[in-house]
Amino acid sequence: AANQRRFAAELPRALPARDAARVRVPAVPASASARKVLTTEWIVGEQLARQPRDVVAELTPLGVRCFIAQLLDLGFFHSDPHPGNLLVDDATGALVLIDFGLCAEVARPDARAMTRAIVHLMDGDVDELLRDATHLGFLPPDMRDEERAALARATHRVLTGARCTGAGCCEEAAAATVVEDAATAALDGTGGGPG
Repeated sequence: AANQRRFAAELPRALPARDAARVRVPAVPASASARKVLTTEWIVGEQLARQPRDVVAELTPLGVRCFIAQLLDLGFFHSDPHPGNLLVDDATGALVLIDFGLCAEVARPDARAMTRAIVHLMDGDVDELLRDATHLGFLPPDMRDEERAALARATHRVLTGARCTGAGCCEEAAAATVVEDAATAALDGTGGGPG
């Protein structure tokens, strides 16, 4: 509940007003939530990935700006932005972020290094992206070569395997497998399968 409340309070201030008006974080009523029970405002909406192509094209840049603001301005970010955690509110058309169970805090990031990482991510430059992740402290500098190679293969599959082509577009089962492969590679250095 604390992560979600923090996002609801801080994210609108980190975004330009035009974007803040189009991004929502569901409210968490204190009277209905406890340490082991989270109750949130009900959102009627469909996953962003299942929207018509024009809605995906309109809201994806908003989502990118939203996550860049989290990294560069807040230093606190939603670490699980998979298709199931991004909805479109049926009533307003707003992009809705849900499931704040996996969030991370980073020290005020080196904006230049973070920007490089974002560019490398968007370009699909896995080797440079992994160097950026090491520089930013997301990966240990003493990672073994075989672990780094396995993580590079899995990251490449993530970047090339989870693609979106329109309404009902994201192949979640395939994307989930790719993410599982990346997690396996990160944890045990196997690469999670053929690569």
